[in-house]
Amino acid sequence: MNLPIKAIYLPGGIKVTILDVPTGLKKAATSSELREQCPFCNDPDCYFHCDQSQIDEEIYDYEDGTALSETEEEVVERLAWNAAIDGLEFLISACASKGVDVESKNFHDAVALTLHKIKNCYW
Repeated sequence: MNLPIKAIYLPGGIKVTILDVPTGLKKAATSSELREQCPFCNDPDCYFHCDQSQIDEEIYDYEDGTALSETEEEVVERLAWNAAIDGLEFLISACASKGVDVESKNFHDAVALTLHKIKNCYW
């Protein structure tokens, strides 16, 4: 069984959990709430899979006038954003697993800079 040794919090709310595995090696897992979800089924990987997202016309919430459906462009942007976040989280996990000091100020600064650059690309 993999037991958590420590949890480290990085910029953007990314949590890195260092795990102790029976072989004595380190393993790391990351989690965050940075991935955007489908507004209908809450699946971050939904590409018009759920029924509501397949409606051709845009539906509006009549109380505040906001759109309740995503255009194909919005779905593609959401999936690209999520892929960028996945890549960052995988890199952080790999660094932590290979012994990089993910608690250092330089590492935190690098993560913050990377998140800033990703946000500039997609927002």
